[in-house]
Amino acid sequence: MLAEVESYLKTAIAPQGIVLDQDPSALWRALRGLGDRGWLALRVPVAAGGSGLDGWQYWQFQAAIARYSGALAFLQTQHQSAAALLDQSPNDRLKETYLPLLSSGQRLLGIGFSHLRHSEPPLKAIAVEGGYEFTGSVPWATGYGCFHDWLVAAVLPSGDSVFGLIPFRELRSSTGGEITFQGPMELAALQSTQTVSASLRQWFVPADRVVCHQPGDWIHENDRRNALKGTSLALGCAQAGIDQVEKMAQRRDEAALASVAETLAQERDRCCQAIRVALETGSSPWEDQLRLRGWATELAFRCAQAGVVAAGGAANHRSHDAQRIYREAIVFSVSGQTAAIREATLQRLTQAGDAAL
Repeated sequence: MLAEVESYLKTAIAPQGIVLDQDPSALWRALRGLGDRGWLALRVPVAAGGSGLDGWQYWQFQAAIARYSGALAFLQTQHQSAAALLDQSPNDRLKETYLPLLSSGQRLLGIGFSHLRHSEPPLKAIAVEGGYEFTGSVPWATGYGCFHDWLVAAVLPSGDSVFGLIPFRELRSSTGGEITFQGPMELAALQSTQTVSASLRQWFVPADRVVCHQPGDWIHENDRRNALKGTSLALGCAQAGIDQVEKMAQRRDEAALASVAETLAQERDRCCQAIRVALETGSSPWEDQLRLRGWATELAFRCAQAGVVAAGGAANHRSHDAQRIYREAIVFSVSGQTAAIREATLQRLTQAGDAAL
């Protein structure tokens, strides 16, 4: 399957890199293309309608997409995350309704729970008859105009959180509840993903739309379990930068550029192999995972910058692939960032090469 994915991405997605970064309609079509091939519920078990990929296989898929389009990678990972969470839900009826539709993209889901990392989460919930009322704001929500629903988390008075599946569009209910959106945001890259902020006022989430409840420290424990998750997008971006250097080396027939590309590719391979071992053994110390995350992020910057330098003045144009890739490296460097990941990344940025490992 991964060979098929790589072939499809090279022929159908790679030529559209700039368009997908800027045009939401083109990006939505590209996402539907993944759905047409059944690639949108990769971590959901086969018996539930997904592909049942393991951690390393899923990592490779994410890196492959990020190599050819950061916007598509960022958009589809929202849906993949929602699908994985829904698969773990105790709400069997909701799972029976949605899971068979997710792999093909017949139903597309966004997420809204990164705000749980805030010391004072901005979205609160209270229990009411038949369900919950959500009130407050969601600072980040990607895929407005594309996703049908989104998986939103709100904090209960107990400190625990409740996850509900709600419509991803502006609505007013007959009882006075309201969902509104602001944006899209002016981002450095991935503008086409239509990332917005949301406000909810007394929005009723019935019990049959509740996906799960989680303890107050869930997001922090989840961050620890998934410290290596963001390395797939970073190293996919790194490979995209290497591709740019190789392209210019061939165009100019310059041995020096070819040598740079080879050196960076070798380092990327070492980083990938270390991450693979950590994912497959599942026993890598937390400190080592953080170092790998910092290495992948810093390497993405170096490879993307090498692509810019190799392209020369042309890379100043916003419509140049090397420029796009460098901006994607910026976004991926802070996606899913925690204090520990930030510290590890900054530490890596003050060091040279991979000597620290």
